[in-house]
Amino acid sequence: MILCVGLTGTLGSGKGSVAEILSTLAREQGLKVVYYSLSDEIRREVEKRGIQLERDALKRTANEFRSKFGNGVWARIVASKIKEEHLTLIEDTQMLIIIDAIRNIGEVHELRLQFGNQFRLLAVTAPRQVIQENLLRRRRHDESKLALLDKGELGRLIETEMGVGEPDFGHNVAACIEAADWLPIRNDGTLEDLERKVIVLAEQHIFPLFADAAT
Repeated sequence: MILCVGLTGTLGSGKGSVAEILSTLAREQGLKVVYYSLSDEIRREVEKRGIQLERDALKRTANEFRSKFGNGVWARIVASKIKEEHLTLIEDTQMLIIIDAIRNIGEVHELRLQFGNQFRLLAVTAPRQVIQENLLRRRRHDESKLALLDKGELGRLIETEMGVGEPDFGHNVAACIEAADWLPIRNDGTLEDLERKVIVLAEQHIFPLFADAAT
């Protein structure tokens, strides 16, 4: 069985940490794990254009593609790669494919269309203080330096990610969270707290799918 688990949430919410924890747990279960990110595809396109990797450029490029080719275009690109690289494997392959950085509801619809019941969506949320701490800790060059320090700017950035004032082809994490298959994982404590929450979700919802498929 191959299961695709998509991750949605605002920047700095902890999606990357959830992906790492889930990957480790899955490997301990004997599953092969593969990771894809819609954001990585957007970065590749920006780099191909010779544009500096800044958040505004990434968002502009992402929105341009969605407006031209449909809101599901980035998910369609990733799905095509997954099918080309993995879905020809033998039937008894046990694989978890993590698809990170889903930010538009069209991407959710596209992944459900492409993978059917082999796709599940997991949302990660976090309070603003945790988001700010995560952004400060990772200090990625493509993220707004002002948002790292100014709470008002960070708040506006989070609202934009959630869909406030965004066009149909822009970010709308709020709609993606609403479409999640399980209750969101709330990243509001320590890394150990987050790990415990991911373990509970994986044991209750993800790993049983593999067990059912094997019987």
